[in-house]
Amino acid sequence: MLVFFVPFLCALFASSPDMDWLDSPEFSGAAFTLGIAHAPGHPLFLMPAKFVQFLHMGNLSWRVRLLNAVLLGGIGLLALALLRLLGNWVFHLLRQPWIELCGVLFA
Repeated sequence: MLVFFVPFLCALFASSPDMDWLDSPEFSGAAFTLGIAHAPGHPLFLMPAKFVQFLHMGNLSWRVRLLNAVLLGGIGLLALALLRLLGNWVFHLLRQPWIELCGVLFA
């Protein structure tokens, strides 16, 4: 759970409580109207951002930043799961006898 909450809280406390000058007004407005933010459009982000804007806390921009913080925490969990999966695979691969044979031959 720490892998989720550390990035989540860092993103939440580092975010501005109101609109900033970069992409936040554009993404908040595009999520509110389900419009296109700019060239790529970012539909996979704007659709959940529209649902987050139905929450009754803070302003629209802060709700979108709350979604950003939750997604960042989810990425932390995804990275942990990927490291565990790859770690077990690499450990299993390194225990194979042919790796030991290569170590003996090329040492």
